[in-house]
Amino acid sequence: MAEPNISDFLTAAMQAVRGYESSTCDYTRGSDYEMLTSGPTAILWARQMRRDAELFASGRFADAAGPDLGIAVEGRGGPERVAGTRGTGHAIIKRTSGGTSGTFWKGTRIEMRTGYSERILYRITDDVAVTSSALDVRVEVEADKLGKGVRASDAQNCRLVDATFDSGWVVSRLTCSDGVEDEAPEDYRERTRQLEISKRYGHLTRIKQVCFDAGAANVIVFRSNYAGAAADAGLNVCYVGDVNYETSAALQAACRLGDAGCRSSRDQHAGTRDWRECQSRSMRLFS
Repeated sequence: MAEPNISDFLTAAMQAVRGYESSTCDYTRGSDYEMLTSGPTAILWARQMRRDAELFASGRFADAAGPDLGIAVEGRGGPERVAGTRGTGHAIIKRTSGGTSGTFWKGTRIEMRTGYSERILYRITDDVAVTSSALDVRVEVEADKLGKGVRASDAQNCRLVDATFDSGWVVSRLTCSDGVEDEAPEDYRERTRQLEISKRYGHLTRIKQVCFDAGAANVIVFRSNYAGAAADAGLNVCYVGDVNYETSAALQAACRLGDAGCRSSRDQHAGTRDWRECQSRSMRLFS
């Protein structure tokens, strides 16, 4: 159902009016009645509907955005969101003659021109003291904005935006890497869904991870229909081994115990048999 808007509320008010035409009751668009009564009321109700819809959506995983999405995912035991970061780098600042000591203060801005009216801002990340005899200094910088689009490699079209203790300082070159973009809400939701699926009891990803956590370096799982429908006996098989593809009794027992805690109730459990009964001597199987 579509969310009612101002026009919908005005139409509802017009259809509800019953009376004779007059300066106070005439319900044509723009009449006194509409301007003084139903018009402002329609605006207020539309705003209220928008507020209620946004408030309801903010608590839903499928609709939440911004901090509300993080809260919704946290309530589901999901992963942390990939937060945006600023690009980092350094700048070389020079002057032709010494004579004045001072400090480049943290937050001092540097501008790099990228076009006729386009620019990218960077800022110094730490206070840097400069002696009176110093003719050049290296300062660490970070991009003023989060994310990508701030990369620079020995850029020379830069200047100091803020005043410094010596007006003779000029930016010789600047280098900066790109930052990381904020994870898009749709990507964050999909990553959360996939993580939830992988944690389900009986899911292949969870079974393999349990074996890895138990000390296995190699885990191979064959589903019951691996050899075709005709050979499907309804029994899944998992082979585990260390880095040398050897399986000790301790490793096998650890994987068995871990597997028992993550299999679904409909999984079958068969007795242990040696891998040599299949095609190798390196691993044992459990299912």
